Amino acid sequence: MICEVCQKEGRKSTIQVGGSSKTCVHCPPFYDEEGAYHCHDRNTTTTDYCCSNGHAWVKQSTGSCWCGWPNTEKEAPP
Repeated sequence: MICEVCQKEGRKSTIQVGGSSKTCVHCPPFYDEEGAYHCHDRNTTTTDYCCSNGHAWVKQSTGSCWCGWPNTEKEAPP
């Protein structure tokens, strides 16, 4: 990971990972009709970052699966 502000300024920096939180919705993994394992985790993780030059930002991420979920129509069974 590189600080985008430092990169634009042509500076180097180190990144400190701060606090992180995750929503808590139960999204059980499953095996499809072909026996392939899927993990369609809809939870969002929010993490704070700060670089050694004082720039701070927050990133949010969500789960993904080898099958392309969530960008595919294939959903977890009920």
